Amino acid sequence: MDFVRLGHFLGGAMWIGGALAAMLLSFNARRETVEVRAGAFRLLTQVQTAVVGFGALVTVGTGILWSMAMVQDGGNGAADATIGTWIMQGTGLLGGVLVLLVTVPTGVKLGGLAVTTGDGSMLPAFEYYRRRQFNVSLMATALALIALVTGVVL
Repeated sequence: MDFVRLGHFLGGAMWIGGALAAMLLSFNARRETVEVRAGAFRLLTQVQTAVVGFGALVTVGTGILWSMAMVQDGGNGAADATIGTWIMQGTGLLGGVLVLLVTVPTGVKLGGLAVTTGDGSMLPAFEYYRRRQFNVSLMATALALIALVTGVVL
């Protein structure tokens, strides 16, 4: 059980920390030249998959295992759950689903579109997917932070 908790906390740190770092880098990359911006977004693809996506997968997976252990712990684990636990589980699961089904695939697509054209600009579809990536990542990270705060405070 301690291994599941450790995995849950480490996964959450990877998910939230990686997402915040990726958002900061992508936000500040707008000031760079087109070539530097394209390279940064190609590298961000690896951050989205290897750090954020893996962290969300570990967090959601260990959260499910931890919840199952709570229920099986003497048969009254569900009765011990507070409203904070329910909010944490709901927002964490929703945020994890957003990361795994939208943010990671969009990040991979964005990395493929991060090339410069002959006139020194980015592909037109790049900006669409960049905005989508930022908005969905912001929602998923906000949900993860809500889960973190409610799990600790409530």
